[in-house]
Amino acid sequence: MNHQPPLAVLLLTSVAIAQPAAAPDDWRAFRGTTGTATHPGPAPVEWSDGTGIRWKRKLPGPGASSPVIVGDDVFVTCWSGYALDPKKPGDPQQLRRQLIRLNRRTGKVVWTADCRPVKTEDTFDGRMSTHGYASSTPVSDGECLFVFFGKSGVFAYDLDGKQKWWADVGTGSSQWKTGSGSSPALWGNLLFVNASDESHSLRALDKRTGKEVWKRETEAMDQAYATPVVVGQGDGAVLVLAILGRIWGLDPKTGEMRWSVKTVTGGALVPTIISDGSVIYSFGGRTRLQSYAVRLGGEGDVSKTHVAWSSRYGAYVCTPVLHQGHLYWVDRRGAAFCAEAKTGKLVYRERLEGSFYASPVLIGDKIYAVSRDNGTFILAARPKFELLKHNQLKKDESLFDGTPAVSGGLLYLRSRQFLYCIGG
Repeated sequence: MNHQPPLAVLLLTSVAIAQPAAAPDDWRAFRGTTGTATHPGPAPVEWSDGTGIRWKRKLPGPGASSPVIVGDDVFVTCWSGYALDPKKPGDPQQLRRQLIRLNRRTGKVVWTADCRPVKTEDTFDGRMSTHGYASSTPVSDGECLFVFFGKSGVFAYDLDGKQKWWADVGTGSSQWKTGSGSSPALWGNLLFVNASDESHSLRALDKRTGKEVWKRETEAMDQAYATPVVVGQGDGAVLVLAILGRIWGLDPKTGEMRWSVKTVTGGALVPTIISDGSVIYSFGGRTRLQSYAVRLGGEGDVSKTHVAWSSRYGAYVCTPVLHQGHLYWVDRRGAAFCAEAKTGKLVYRERLEGSFYASPVLIGDKIYAVSRDNGTFILAARPKFELLKHNQLKKDESLFDGTPAVSGGLLYLRSRQFLYCIGG
C-alpha cells in the first residue's frame, strides 16, 4: 500500500469549514444532501404514463447517475455518441459525456456542458455494459458542481456551466473492466474521490483548485465502488470505505489509518456505508455476500473488539436505508429485506417483481424502491412488509438505474432515456 502524505498543513486548517447552508429543498448528492437517503416528505404516491407527471425531458443519452437539486435547478449526467445501441456500439472515440442543468419546475434545459473522453476508455462490453459511462452522481456545495467522469477525470463547474478546474485521477482499468461507479463526496474543503477502477486509489482533492491533498493506494481497492462517507463530528470524524478484505476508518484530513476491520466479503463492494452515529453498517459482495455492523472508535485492527454483528444477508449493489432501529434494502434480484439494526436479525424477506440497481429512499413513513425494469415500489417503512403502491411508466422501455431525488413535494426519476418530474 502506498500512502501519500498531505499536500500542506495550512490547507488542513481550513477543511472543517462548513459548506454553504443547503436550502431545505436541495438534494445535493448521491442519496441526498445528508447522504442518508431520507426526506420528511411529502412526495407523490401514485403515477403512470398518463397521470401524475409534471414534466418529462428527453436526455441526450443514457446514464445510471442520480439527479441532484440545487435551488431551482436539477442537474444530471449522461453519455452520448457511442454505445447507444448495445448491439452496434459504434466508435469509442465518438463517446461524449454531458452535465445538464434543467429548471426543476419546468424541465427546460438551461445549459449542457460536454466532456470529451480520454482514448483509454473501456469499450462497451462485459460489466461496463451493465451501467455505462455516466454512473457517478455529481455533488454540489451550493456554488459549484463536482463531477467524476472516470478515466476522463474530475471536473468542477460553477452553476453557470463554466469549468473551474479538472483533475486526473488515473486512466487504468480494474481486472473486470467494470468502469466507474462511485460518486464524489464533500467534507469541508475536501472532495473525496474513489478512483478504484482508474488507479486503485482513494483521493482527497482541494475542492477550490482540484489539487491533490492526500492519496491512499492498494490493489485491494479493485472492485471497491462505494461512495466514501465521513461519519462523526470534529476530531472524532472518520472517513469510512469498504475494500476487499477490510473496512477502512481513515482520518479525513490526512488519510492516515485510524482503525480497520477484517472482512470476508468477496467480489464487488458497491453499497455506501451508512451510520446511526455510533455504529456503521457495511454491505457488499458479489461472490460472497456479507454485511457488518461496526462500532465506531478504537485504534488499529478492531476486528475482535468493535464488530457488533455480521450476516450473510445483504446486497451488493443497493445501499440500505436506516429507520427507527431497522435496516431496509432491496437486492438486485428483486427481494425486499428488513433487519434489526442492533442485532442483524432478519425481520422479513419478500419478493418484488423486478431487478434493482437504484438504492431505496425513505420519504416520510414510506420507502421508495425504483426497479430497473418494472416501475417503482412503495413500501411501508415499518418492520412488517406492506406494499402500498406499485407505479409503472410502461411507455419507457429503457432501464431505470438512478436513485431518485426528492424536493418540494416532487420526485425526480431518471431512466436511460428521460428525466421525469413526478407530482404536483
